[in-house]
Amino acid sequence: MKRLYSFLLAGALAGSLIRLVSASAVAEPQLSSLEAGEIASSYDHLTTEYYKKVDPQTVLDTVRLQLLLALRTAGVKNAKLTQTHAGEAATANVHAIEREVEDSAAESHGKFTVAELGYVALDGMMRAVNDRYTVFLTPKEFAGLNQDLDGGDFGGTGIVIQADDKTK
Repeated sequence: MKRLYSFLLAGALAGSLIRLVSASAVAEPQLSSLEAGEIASSYDHLTTEYYKKVDPQTVLDTVRLQLLLALRTAGVKNAKLTQTHAGEAATANVHAIEREVEDSAAESHGKFTVAELGYVALDGMMRAVNDRYTVFLTPKEFAGLNQDLDGGDFGGTGIVIQADDKTK
C-alpha cells in the first residue's frame, strides 16, 4: 500500500510539474502599456501630422522588414512573420504592428526583449516615409544628441521652417 501511495504521489507531483513547465513555456512576450502607447502615438503622429500622406501599407511592410532584418542579423534563422494588410482603421494597423513585435520577440528566442523590438518597429515606421530627416532615436541616442546640443561641439544655424498661420 505504501508503494501505491508513493507512486500516486510521485505521479501527481510529476503532472503538476509538467503543467507548470507547459504554462511557463506558453507565455508569449507582450508589450507593456507604455510600449504599446509609444507605438500607437508614433503611428498616429506619422499618419496624421506628416507633411504628406503616408501609406499605411508601406508603414506595415517596412516595420515587418525591419523586424525580420533585426532577427536575421541576430542569427535567428528562418524567422517568419505573417504578412499583414493595412485596413482603414488606424487602431487595427497599430494592433497589427504590436502583434508583429510580440511575434518577433517569440521568434527571437530571448535574443531581443519586446522593448528592443518595439524600438525596431518605431524605426521601421520612420523609415517608411523614406525621408532622411525623419528618424527614430532610442532614449540612449536621444540623450547623446541632447548632450551634444547642450555642451558638445555642434555646428548649425538653428533655423526652423514652418507655415505662417496668417498667410499660409
